[in-house]
Amino acid sequence: MKYIFFLLFFNTGIQISFAQYQQRNLLTNTISNDQIKSMVNNLPDWRLNTKRIILDKLHDLSLSAKDSLIKDGQKYLNFTWPSLAAYDYLGFVRDGNRSDFQNKYSERRIALYKLVLAELVENKDRFMPQIVNGLWAICEESTWCYPAHIYAQGVEGLPDPNQNIIDIGASETSLNLSWILFMMENSLQKISPVIPEKIQFELKRRIIDPYLKIDFWWMGFPNKKVNNWNIWLNRNCLYTVVLLENNSTMAENMIERILHSADNFMNSYGDDGGCEEGTHYWEAAPGYMIQFLDLLKGISKDKIDFSGVPLIQKMGEYIYKMHIDKGNFVNFADASPRPNLSPAIIYTYGKATNDSVLMKFASYLAVKQNFSKALSSSNHLFNYFTNLMVFKDIFRTEPKAPFVNSSWFPDLEMMTARDNEGNSNGLFIAAKGGNNGVSHGHNDVGTFIVYVDGNPAIIDAGVGTYTAQTFNSERYTIWTMQSGWHNVPIINGFQQKEGSAFKATGSIFSSNKKSVVFKTDISKAYPKNARIKSWVRSLTLIRNKKLLLEENYNLEELIEPFNLIFMTPLKVELEKEKILLTGVSPEGKKYGLVIKYNPNIFNVQIETKILEDEKLIGFWGQGIQRIIITSKQNTLKGRYSLEFEKL
Repeated sequence: MKYIFFLLFFNTGIQISFAQYQQRNLLTNTISNDQIKSMVNNLPDWRLNTKRIILDKLHDLSLSAKDSLIKDGQKYLNFTWPSLAAYDYLGFVRDGNRSDFQNKYSERRIALYKLVLAELVENKDRFMPQIVNGLWAICEESTWCYPAHIYAQGVEGLPDPNQNIIDIGASETSLNLSWILFMMENSLQKISPVIPEKIQFELKRRIIDPYLKIDFWWMGFPNKKVNNWNIWLNRNCLYTVVLLENNSTMAENMIERILHSADNFMNSYGDDGGCEEGTHYWEAAPGYMIQFLDLLKGISKDKIDFSGVPLIQKMGEYIYKMHIDKGNFVNFADASPRPNLSPAIIYTYGKATNDSVLMKFASYLAVKQNFSKALSSSNHLFNYFTNLMVFKDIFRTEPKAPFVNSSWFPDLEMMTARDNEGNSNGLFIAAKGGNNGVSHGHNDVGTFIVYVDGNPAIIDAGVGTYTAQTFNSERYTIWTMQSGWHNVPIINGFQQKEGSAFKATGSIFSSNKKSVVFKTDISKAYPKNARIKSWVRSLTLIRNKKLLLEENYNLEELIEPFNLIFMTPLKVELEKEKILLTGVSPEGKKYGLVIKYNPNIFNVQIETKILEDEKLIGFWGQGIQRIIITSKQNTLKGRYSLEFEKL
């Protein structure tokens, strides 16, 4: 059966960047077949201990948290489980609409998870009838696969009854149904022994059997680079096996295959540990990986432990190195500027790798996100248990963001730097080289962002609400994906092109106490008919003074003047030799950035981009400004510079 790919696939001194897929195979080279057998033999003890810990922690919840969970569940005592209509499922094929179906799909699951949590804390069987109704309704669904992913059966449209596709929707359903059966099997048995049998039957039919028989694209077989889907789905499938599978041979076969597949995820990372999908996807990539590894450690009785592996440690460090301030993160690729990452997952990562910086950072984010209410309600059962397991530990930990001085990820060709280590005062910059073929990537080789006192000034707009267009051949017709709407030049009228062949070359980075330098040639990110020999972009942060942008270019032909693009959510005013950007922080403080340029060399114009996507409006307001600086020079070779200073 043929499956279609869903997605394309610090230090001081100067460091040269590189990128590669490395066949480390950390899991399969470390874990033997005998150890897999031992882990399977340990499952009864692990299950007994895990259930006891969760029930004890639920029992110890505050009265207010218990009351809130019960009230959440009571809302669904007379709930009418929504029908999942075939025509709604077909909406994705008709017009790219995945929301009409998925909203009802999610409504069923949210209702079920809230009912389950209410029953677990009340323990009076009051919620069991509706829990049974919800479980049965979900087990009777034709597919657990999202409409946007059913194409993997070979034909878009309604699900083929002869195939079961494992995607995010199916694996998430499997994860949570496994936890429900694990925690409530006795109660379900009392109502009818058919209910647990039905759940087990559906999990085997929809997850276990296809996992063992089919090489889904996200598995990465044989030895292919993968994205967050791999570890996300492998985590979910591993939990399904560990929680419920009682056939030892089946469990061993599943775990062995899962380990081989998950190796492809870790092999896809460079030694720098950087997440090419961006900070928004870090949680669903290294974050879910640490849950995966933590589970292996648990079922092996701590004999399988990857906490000291440098790659694993660096994959965790990435997330706090990308933090700017107040929950703002570097948001290259499809990342959100404020991703609202899980403090529980970050804390789990820090604990698993003995990284106190990560644990303190988790506590810092918990304070910012009002995580104190995390145990009073939840739309996701497993996420609730994740929060429950580390909740008290997070609030016993000192909240502290590290505000790293500078960082360099040579495989990603990505850097960050700030004026002052330990706080967000002054300028913060992030920049990237790399290529335009990364997962969830944009055409943005050579782009950079600037924050002032932790607030956005020169930005990456990010990505709007996902639609069919986001992941099909029309992706780069979306303005947020195009280089003309990133902080890179338009050269001879040409924007950058998508694909890994369009890349930066010769990227270097250096850092010391006084300054930080990032330099890269972005010429190969543009098509050949842009007629560029070289375009070397250099960013120099002179700490507590200014950021200097210098570019040295050499063209084969001058077709039209080049344009420099800078995106900002701030108010823009033009003065002689200056562009003033001003705004107000969430705390009500005025801040700003001044861009100094030579009016003899450049003309400046300002365009407003009215935002229509609700997701983008939530980040930037009703509109953002595009500053277009156009060259007056008519030369094949040239060098120019611009200065950025805090107002």
